[in-house]
This record gives sequence, C-alpha cells and structure tokens, in this order.
Amino acid sequence: NSPNNPSGAVYPKEDLLRVSDLVNKHELFLIADDAYDRLTYDNHKHFSAGFESVENFKRTITIKTFSKTFCMTGFRIGYMIASEETVKAASKLQSHLTGNNCTFAQYGAIAALELDSKTTDSMVESFNKRSKLAYDLFSCIFKCQRPQGAFYLYCDIRNYLGEKHKTCVEFSHFLLEEANVAVVPGEAFGGPGFIRISFAQSEENIKEAFKRINSIL
Repeated sequence: NSPNNPSGAVYPKEDLLRVSDLVNKHELFLIADDAYDRLTYDNHKHFSAGFESVENFKRTITIKTFSKTFCMTGFRIGYMIASEETVKAASKLQSHLTGNNCTFAQYGAIAALELDSKTTDSMVESFNKRSKLAYDLFSCIFKCQRPQGAFYLYCDIRNYLGEKHKTCVEFSHFLLEEANVAVVPGEAFGGPGFIRISFAQSEENIKEAFKRINSIL
C-alpha cells in the first residue's frame, strides 16, 4: 500500500522492484494497493511495480479506487488491473459475492476518469499544506515522521502509556472522551503504541484538534 495508510510512506522504486523480483522468483502474486497513488507531496513520486515489465504485470494485481483522489468515498467503486487470466478468475469469485455498482456511481466514475489531472492538483496542494501543518503541530507532543503521501499522521505515543492508559486503544478513548477528538489506535494496523491522525480536515479543524489534545496532555 503506497502511499501508505497509516504511515504516509511512499515506497521507493528500488524497494518495490526488489519485492517484484522475489515475487517472480518464487512464483507469488503481488497485490499493489494504489488507493492514494495521486496524493504524494514534495518530491516523492508514486511508482507502480506491476507496469515495469511484462513479467511483473503477470504477477501483480493493482487495486485502484475513486474514493480518495476523486472524493467519492461512500460510492464504494474501484477496480483492479491485472492479467486477463487473473481478471477472469476474480470476476468468477465476485459474481457470487456482490452485485454491480449502481448506475449513477458508474457514470460518476467515468466522469472522474475523463477529468484533466490538473483538476486534482489544487486538492493535492491543499493536502500538502495540511500535512505540513499537522506535522509541525503534533510533532511537538508526539514522535512522528512527516508524511510523504496519503493524508495521515502516524504518531508514536508509547511515552504516554502507563498505568492510566495501558494501550493506545485506551489512549484513543481518552482523547475522544476528554478532548472530543477522534483518532484511530495503532492496533487496527498491527502497530500497538501508535495512533493515526487524519489531516483530511480543514486547517482550522486541524489546529483546533491539536489545541484540544495538547490541553489535556
């Protein structure tokens, strides 16, 4: 998953190609979750290993969604790019699991695909500003890395854990109940001792969230 949820990391091209080499060598499949592919900041670039070579494409299933770049969260519409053999197999499975997306969502997806990429540039720039703001604020109270993509800040809160809050789930409940700020505990991502903060909100809301959390800590 690159850019990554929850860390915001954008995996380097050379690392993804190493993974593809292992996948090809051992005849595995690589599922590349590219949900946040257009949401990268500064000089970080998204790279899709599956399109680097014919061999990679045969063993890579690339997953895309309209939820992030095109703000179509809730429409539940996305797609996969893979070899014809893989797509046919997946279609057989899906036909027994769920029906088609509703008509208006399909038309919305078509319109999104026909948009000029410049249409989303302003949104990406807004997220970039919010990522800088969120990092500058929350790095004062939590250990964290500046996100390279997506719209999350992944914070190390282990120095706040102890007798009062033994887990990041308890700490997240504390923030919700005492500061009225919702975060996601790291256990949801296999990372106990961390929390995920979304900066998909306005700059004013990000500042207010920091103010509330900082006041109770």
